[in-house]
Amino acid sequence: QENWKPQLLLLYTLREEVHPDDSSENIDKSKAGQSGHTHELMLSVAEQLRHGSGLIIAAAIIPKGNELMDDVQQVEKERAQMETIMADMGVRGFCMPVLSPSGFEGKRYALQCAGVGPLTPNTLLMGWPWWWRSDPRKYVTEFLLTINQATLWSKTVLLCHNLNDFPAMDQVLDGFIDVWWIIRDGGLLLLISHLLQKHRVWRGCDSRLHLVMESGVNPQEIKER
Repeated sequence: QENWKPQLLLLYTLREEVHPDDSSENIDKSKAGQSGHTHELMLSVAEQLRHGSGLIIAAAIIPKGNELMDDVQQVEKERAQMETIMADMGVRGFCMPVLSPSGFEGKRYALQCAGVGPLTPNTLLMGWPWWWRSDPRKYVTEFLLTINQATLWSKTVLLCHNLNDFPAMDQVLDGFIDVWWIIRDGGLLLLISHLLQKHRVWRGCDSRLHLVMESGVNPQEIKER
């Protein structure tokens, strides 16, 4: 659609720079600082994508414990923390703590329940599970099931990887935004590039388009389009 813009559901488990099973011996903890995605990094990506308009709902998935009162306190603590972070960063949006028996169930609840009417997210933004090698059977399955749920609910999916390399909101860049565009993907990657260029961080950058084509396609015809 010509006027489509991302209404973002930012989905994460608590403090994803720390592994959910931090006691596991199979985790390469040296990667946490490089690949982990804090609240602040995820919110920075979301804010640069929406450029002051559109919706951001930050859904924090909180594992359910054995005591209800402790769970309620944890939910309120997380809500207050997120509201403080968003206010400090100048990000306007809503925080939605989700209490659930498991990470996947919480993400499934958030995908179904976040928003109301026209203020319903159409885009899922979440981090790459850098800890997946510690238990591939568990974390790869959960990751793929979450993407499948997003597809079933007609959400666009944006995955963030190595967010420490993503510019902060007080930076100003120049150079190029390289778009590796697969023909017939609907133009989403081009739109993301366009939206980023509206933000002050990326305003000095030009888009550079790389076309990924099937064999037998005439490159000159594609360029003329």
